[in-house]
Amino acid sequence: MNFLRLHARFLIALVLLMGLVGFGYSQVNEMADNVARKQNSLTSSLKTHYKRIFDDAKSAGGNPANVQGLVLGEKTQRVQELEDRRNSLLTFRPDPAFTLAAVKGGPEGVSDADKVNYFYAVRLELKKELVRARYFKPDLDADNALGFSTPKEGVKAEQVAEFLFKMDMAREVARCVERSGTQVLESLKFEDARGVELLAQRGLPVHRVGDTPPYLEARTLNFNVRGTERAIYNLLIELQRPVKGDLRERYLAVENFTLSKPDLLDPADDLISASFMVVAYRVNKDGAVPGGKRQAETTTTTPVTGGGRYR
Repeated sequence: MNFLRLHARFLIALVLLMGLVGFGYSQVNEMADNVARKQNSLTSSLKTHYKRIFDDAKSAGGNPANVQGLVLGEKTQRVQELEDRRNSLLTFRPDPAFTLAAVKGGPEGVSDADKVNYFYAVRLELKKELVRARYFKPDLDADNALGFSTPKEGVKAEQVAEFLFKMDMAREVARCVERSGTQVLESLKFEDARGVELLAQRGLPVHRVGDTPPYLEARTLNFNVRGTERAIYNLLIELQRPVKGDLRERYLAVENFTLSKPDLLDPADDLISASFMVVAYRVNKDGAVPGGKRQAETTTTTPVTGGGRYR
């Protein structure tokens, strides 16, 4: 009895500890059973999942469907990047100063009169620039000096955007003539209808399909120059540079050109006559393509991103 009195607390603690250990073992065993059940369930699910994946592989070129999807996604992204790159090289983006966004209006906004007045102001400034250019030979007092004529009754507001674009295109051709050292720019003439038909005959998607715009919107400009062989070679490069001055995406496609030397038998100088047809493209990514399929079309020349000048 003395033993029990002396060690009562110890015995009680020992009993309690054994009870707790027994409870702990039962809880651990229950947790272990739960883990085992979950592990078995997960293993079964994985086997089912992988079986389904590799069943799909039989109809996906040997790759599991999810892997095949990733491959297709990467290919699609790569094609999109290449298309965007090609479009940026192919496009002639107008100078912001030659767009309606540059028109300043009054407190009530931009009116039709503001647009028309802006057109005449820009044309006047461009003529002031070209009248000082010794190479520019068209009569700037003539209405069609820049390659197009305005209506006798006056320019309408809805025509301003198109006329601004054409002036910008004519100005860029003139500056290419200047930078290349070509001696004379003799004439400019826009022939959009005829040019579009020539492009369509080559299979380029330049026609509307119903209400859908064409994949390629094209404006064509014919011009005549006289210059040395070296200068005309440089002009070909200048026209096709996507970067012109401080502006990008300014590619002018040389659709065709001819060279001649009328005074070959009795030459008065070493100048060659050249006729060019250049095209300014705008790409409508959601535009219509004949046959319902987009195709990477090419012009007779390749966009030039580099290349040295003829020395």
